[in-house]
Amino acid sequence: MPRIYEHVYVNEFDADHADEVMKKTKYLVIYTGAGKVLAAKEKIAELFRSKCDEIFGKEDTLYASVILEEHSNDMISCEGEMRCEDPEAVAAQRAYQTM
Repeated sequence: MPRIYEHVYVNEFDADHADEVMKKTKYLVIYTGAGKVLAAKEKIAELFRSKCDEIFGKEDTLYASVILEEHSNDMISCEGEMRCEDPEAVAAQRAYQTM
């Protein structure tokens, strides 16, 4: 996906309204197309944890959780081409559905 379609939103909760566990919990929510292999998902989780440790410090990251929401809708367009018209996207979707 071209980088112009990538967005990052940071929501920070008021520490006065969080217990000690929540203060040290980081969440990453990713909306993506269906068909991502397990190894790619694991890599995202590993990178998120390592970046949290790097940015906040290992002692400040008790839990680093990644939530991936996959959308299988083929009525998505990228760079002017519908996914349902892209042979690679169609093949990936079929492979995903047979798993």
